[in-house]
Amino acid sequence: MKYKNILLAIDFEHSDGELIKHATDLAFSLGATISLVYVHPNVEYNPYSLAYWGDIYREFVADFELKQDAKELDFIVSAYPISKENIYIKNGDVSREMRAVIETVDADLIILGKHHSVVNMEGTLERSMRSAEGLDVLLVS
Repeated sequence: MKYKNILLAIDFEHSDGELIKHATDLAFSLGATISLVYVHPNVEYNPYSLAYWGDIYREFVADFELKQDAKELDFIVSAYPISKENIYIKNGDVSREMRAVIETVDADLIILGKHHSVVNMEGTLERSMRSAEGLDVLLVS
């Protein structure tokens, strides 16, 4: 099968340099467009929300995560042939946000790292992605 649009799902919590390199090499060899997505999982329960400082803590963590994501994004753009326009950072339900990006980029192949939270947190994520018509899933360990 000839892939035109490859979507790489990464996890900023893990070192994904090798995975990104292999995915970009694959896209280049196929003449495909590569896009990258990271989804902050939506965590419903936060023990700090019960405390007085919960709101301040959540704002601090959110601000810190945004700054870290910006650093990761800048590094990825400088180190790999992925344009900034093809990088998606989302927040919320992993499965829903991934599906939205898949539709946006019209992906025909999604590459997932097996150690990623997108696979581990959503036990059915891989099955969910496989059920999408015309989408192949490559799970890399």
